[in-house]
Formats: sequence, structure tokens, C-alpha cells
Amino acid sequence: MGERGEEFHGACARPHRMRRSSSGVWNFNVEDPERTDPLFRSINASMAGAAAGADARFAATFPAFNPQGNLARERRRVCTLTFICSRDDPHPTDAGYRTIAAAVWKASGY
Repeated sequence: MGERGEEFHGACARPHRMRRSSSGVWNFNVEDPERTDPLFRSINASMAGAAAGADARFAATFPAFNPQGNLARERRRVCTLTFICSRDDPHPTDAGYRTIAAAVWKASGY
């Protein structure tokens, strides 16, 4: 593997250099996001810094899963993008996975 990844020839006509990437975390605590959002923002800041230090891309998912400024809106978003409200499961729904994919795509720079 090269310094920035391996070349690949997929659906694109020209080769690309793959870069490592990491996606961030989101806060699935719908009971008290005011108290726990700062922890998740801190974790994401650390992850973003580590990614930058490793010449990797960082896909920020927190802003999409946890929009700030309106607690009711944030709770609705977390409940829509995860199963936390319907099954007590913090894993993403299909909509959540699409949201993660959009963040990764945006971070990729393509």
C-alpha cells in the first residue's frame, strides 16, 4: 500500500488514490443530550485530530445525527436515524446508513 493508499480502477475511467478515512460518532442519548453532547463532540474532535495526523479523512456524522440548537429536533433526528427509540438499539436505520454514507462521500473529496 502506498503512502496515501492503493490505486484502484473501479467504475471511473481514471485511477484514484484511496485515502484512509474514519467516520465520527453520534450521541444516541435522547434522554439527556444537553449533558452528553459535549462528550461526543470531544470524542469527535479527538478522532478528527488523529485522522488529520495520519493523513486520513474524517467524516463528521455528529452534525447530521445531532443537529444543535433545538432539543426536540435533535431527538427526532436521532430517533429517525437510529433504532434507539423504537428498539432501544443505537445502530443506524437505513436512513442512518445513508446519512453516514453521505458524510463519508463528502469527506472523501470526490
